[in-house]
Amino acid sequence: MFLFLLIIFPLLCVDFYICNRSAKYLVVFFIGFFLAVLVCTWHALFSYSTLPHSASFLRNFCYFLFTQTICPVLLTGFLFLLFSKDSRDFKISCFLPLFSSFYSVFLPYRIISEMTTFPFFVLFFKPVLYAEMLLIMDPVLRMAVKAMMERDKHSIFLYSGVLLWTSVWPAFVETAWYIGLPFYIWLPAWALFTVAAVLCCLQIDAARYCAAYFKKILHC
Repeated sequence: MFLFLLIIFPLLCVDFYICNRSAKYLVVFFIGFFLAVLVCTWHALFSYSTLPHSASFLRNFCYFLFTQTICPVLLTGFLFLLFSKDSRDFKISCFLPLFSSFYSVFLPYRIISEMTTFPFFVLFFKPVLYAEMLLIMDPVLRMAVKAMMERDKHSIFLYSGVLLWTSVWPAFVETAWYIGLPFYIWLPAWALFTVAAVLCCLQIDAARYCAAYFKKILHC
């Protein structure tokens, strides 16, 4: 199962590149990988953190949320936007390749460095959660930016809510598992997230198919 943990995010990178063949994305993959190595190296040399020894849901939830979602995403996104000179549309399209390559290093490092035993949850359910988080955020982020450009307040509110839910849900599920809540609490929550990610992927694939179909018709 360590193999699954190590390959799930690289597989996302490969799938993205197959669908979007551009040398510029290879640079983005490298940037995400490089930033992850820097973050993990800094953490290994200058920081020390262990899993909370507490039964408090809130304390554990905040720990997982800030250390595995908010801090890495904000830091990586900020550095990328700071140094990238590309167009706005290209920067938005870089979300999935950037963070897929980042989490391909960051998440295995966090798991291996913090855990002394490796339950099935951390080797399978957890990496799937964070992969799904990226798959959901990617199209929703594009739609949110489009809504902001159009000044559609209702859509902005809706997409912002979805992004907020998507960002906190992996930490919520992991916290429920970590403090020992029954599986019939955290497993349906995990399944709900999986269904949402599948629906996002199907919507993207359907959109690509329709675009290719109409393009073919126009060229006939």
